[in-house]
Amino acid sequence: MATKTINFKMVLDRSDKAEAQELRQALWTTHEEINNAIAEIERILLLCRGRTYWIKGLDSEGKDQDVEIKAEKVQQQAVAFARIVQKRNGKPITGNEKEIIGTLQQLYESLVPSIMLDEKGNPKEGSAQKAKPFCTPLMLKGSKGGKDAERKIVNPLPQWVSHKKENIGDWQKESVDWIQSAEGKAVLSNFDKKSSWIKLQDGWQDAFIKDQEKQRKKMQEGGIVSILIRLENYGLLPLLTPSIKTKSGKEEKDTVGAWNQLSFKKAIEHMLTWESWNHRCAKEYAKLSSKVSEKNSIVQQIDASFIDKITQYQSQRQRELKKNMSRLSLKVS
Repeated sequence: MATKTINFKMVLDRSDKAEAQELRQALWTTHEEINNAIAEIERILLLCRGRTYWIKGLDSEGKDQDVEIKAEKVQQQAVAFARIVQKRNGKPITGNEKEIIGTLQQLYESLVPSIMLDEKGNPKEGSAQKAKPFCTPLMLKGSKGGKDAERKIVNPLPQWVSHKKENIGDWQKESVDWIQSAEGKAVLSNFDKKSSWIKLQDGWQDAFIKDQEKQRKKMQEGGIVSILIRLENYGLLPLLTPSIKTKSGKEEKDTVGAWNQLSFKKAIEHMLTWESWNHRCAKEYAKLSSKVSEKNSIVQQIDASFIDKITQYQSQRQRELKKNMSRLSLKVS
């Protein structure tokens, strides 16, 4: 479904009225809380990323300088953070450093795929919308995460499925007998009544097979469910803490709230753009480096005596210019 964005201009009362001041303060507080929440999510995403990055810092004289945060330090901080999360979640300390770092990096690559390049050498496409299913499991304590999808996988598949595919025997009767058996009823209990294949009276068998293929695809390595299950196994769900709580307290207990969802979305958008920008900068740097090397190669091939003559001419010309400038200044005075 297409989404259209409309920008509105907010006109605020700038008077000293109590109501106007309260409104302006509320707006400022909202911006401040959201910005702080985004910054915290991005800080944790950088830990999950586990790679070198640069930040702006100050030298001993208070001047701006670029500071390199090396991958080794980032990964150490990521593991330390993971241990804090495990303790906060009341889980045992499980997983060695390599396993923890690998799981967090896999999460980051799923949330921010633009860190990777496709076959054409362009940043992989991603969006905050595609990352949205991660938001609640990563933030909400007690979220089912990938457990629902794991329970929905019937393994092994009932025998009537293979019989149907090969058109062997009376697979329709077998399927009806299966769905009415204790095994079939147990499978039904793992699905809600809104599931497409359950709602069908006729042809539910085809819908059931398609649904099973869909559930298995979700569980494939790199899929959302697969990553959430790995995080759950290491006691890392929830990984993030919802930091924004409204005064109204109207959020439902099983949601993280609209403001936290917005903060998560904005953080993902920032990281997607940042990673794409990193790739563009790397390309431009490589292109410029190639040109510099080419020019240096040309200069090195020039006869040294010729370069000396050019240098002598430049020095002589500079002296002449200075002399003429001094004469000109005398005339003007």
